[in-house]
Amino acid sequence: WEQFSNLVVNQDKSFNLPVEINQCLTSNSFENLCTSLNETNDTYRLISLPITDVLGQNIAKVLMVLDLSNETNTMKMVMTVGSTVLLIIGFLLFLFFYVFLSKIACKIKKTENKLINLATRDGLTNLYNHKTFYKLLKLELSRATRGKQPLVLLMIDIDHFKNWNDTFGHDIGDQVLEKLSNSLMRYSRDGRDVAARYGGEEFIVLYPNSNAEQALIPVNRFVNRLKNKVMHEKD
Repeated sequence: WEQFSNLVVNQDKSFNLPVEINQCLTSNSFENLCTSLNETNDTYRLISLPITDVLGQNIAKVLMVLDLSNETNTMKMVMTVGSTVLLIIGFLLFLFFYVFLSKIACKIKKTENKLINLATRDGLTNLYNHKTFYKLLKLELSRATRGKQPLVLLMIDIDHFKNWNDTFGHDIGDQVLEKLSNSLMRYSRDGRDVAARYGGEEFIVLYPNSNAEQALIPVNRFVNRLKNKVMHEKD
């Protein structure tokens, strides 16, 4: 036994075992040993080897208790670290896909808005185009009829615009149309009035829920803007 002094447990020597296990060993109460091993915080493995005589009869038992606490704690630590790493990786993947999908959704939304804008707006003036205007006109007429509300329609036509283009060029003519459109949008009520490019140099504006007197207020401001700004520029 001296060759295995660190493994052999007897009544005189019980190397750092829990008190409950030592009590079972010293009292030869082996039937309660497994229960005591399970109740401890550490992990042990119980090995019982019978000793037989030449006739094959059991005359004694060798009982070995192996301390597996370090291995078990290491395994628990590895599992804890592994689970934490997996959670972090999972969170990072979720965050990556969330940001990635958000960017894709944002791009899709922008593309959709561009397509809607191309389908409903005039490319030069950014006002509603002719087709969209008629859809909105039908909607506003139905709403005005149903609610018995007034509706004002304003038509604008630039006189001698062809001569302007022939004299100064189409680039200057486009600038005039852009300035006129910007002024028209500036004096229109956001979310209520409908401004559209009806033709080449023709524009149209709807003033829902407004009578003629109310509609003349933004119209006069628009006309004065043109007189003071657009028509008097010599460049």
